Amino acid sequence: MSKQDEQRLLVKIATLYYSEGMKQAEIAESLHLSQSFVSRARADNGQLSALSSAACSLSSSRFNDSGPHQR
Repeated sequence: MSKQDEQRLLVKIATLYYSEGMKQAEIAESLHLSQSFVSRARADNGQLSALSSAACSLSSSRFNDSGPHQR
C-alpha cells in the first residue's frame, strides 16, 4: 500500500469514527478490514484526530461549495 493510499485509509477511518460516529467493528466491517487493524490505526496514529479534523473540514467545505451560500 502506498503512503498516499495509507493516508486516505486513515482519513476514511477517522471520518467514519469521529464524524459518522461509527464503532470500530462497524468501520472494520464496512471497509473489509479487521477490527484490530482499525484499533491499531486509531491507537498508532496520534495524528488521527488531526486527520479527522481535516476530513471534517473537507466535508464541510464540499457541502458548502456544492451550491449557493444562503444565510
